[in-house]
Amino acid sequence: SEIWPLTLDGTYRRQIPVAVINGRMSARSAARWKKASVFSRRLFNILELAIVQNQSDAETFKALGTRKIEVAGNLKSASAPLPDKEGERAALTSTIGQRRRWVAASIHPGEDRIIFRVHQSVRKQFSDLLTVVVPRHPDKMAEMVKAGKELGLNFAIRSRGDAITPSTDIYFSDTMGELGVFYRLCPIAYVGKSLAVGGGQNPIEPAQLGCAVLMGPDMSNFETEAGALVDSDGGQIVASEEGLYAALHRLLTDDGECARMGARAASTATANPKPLENTLAALQPYVQGRPID
Repeated sequence: SEIWPLTLDGTYRRQIPVAVINGRMSARSAARWKKASVFSRRLFNILELAIVQNQSDAETFKALGTRKIEVAGNLKSASAPLPDKEGERAALTSTIGQRRRWVAASIHPGEDRIIFRVHQSVRKQFSDLLTVVVPRHPDKMAEMVKAGKELGLNFAIRSRGDAITPSTDIYFSDTMGELGVFYRLCPIAYVGKSLAVGGGQNPIEPAQLGCAVLMGPDMSNFETEAGALVDSDGGQIVASEEGLYAALHRLLTDDGECARMGARAASTATANPKPLENTLAALQPYVQGRPID
């Protein structure tokens, strides 16, 4: 939680207005605050303004005692697409060739085994399948690789400079700042922290780059964005390991539908409300009349 009682008390005593920007609150956090209702209402009443991501968050902040609330959308959706490394991507494209491929991004411990088993199942029909795994925490790589090798999978690890060969099952990208390369390289992206663990990572990033987006059932950290992708058929919620297998198999079987789904995802990502402009407009009255650039 970013609601710091002593900080808020100090700013209140000095008559410094405080705004929450890009506010979001999980049901779990809200329940904890409500248990201390007298304390929390005094604390949230100190806030001059809460600029929140969606209407659900607005209702939560209001229930906790926040006086003024604006719904602006998620600032993460205003970010530019993840950067590319054209030379690296060209080299990978040349090496991989025509192999079918997908990326499992921001994978947490527990999800890795799901990804590995799905790869094994799909490979029974698509023997050339290459699965790119990008762990959320590269320091967890060793235990993930160990789990995959126990299943008989062959790995190539990017940080070691391993080559991708025809026998490579899993390309493990444990380097930093290259997720944009792999979203551009792979037409299908699974967004991690949404199956074995919950909350979800940012689905807008693969959508901006035209990936067909697959997500687990718990995307509570990006509920509005995930819902918009599902509503536009640019994204799909998969409820289980079996569901991920079925969705991946379908998209690999139908290249046309995969491309259409990716196009719908990209269109949805660019059609979101303008959260940056909305946030700046809400903050303008508190900047002493000076325009915010």
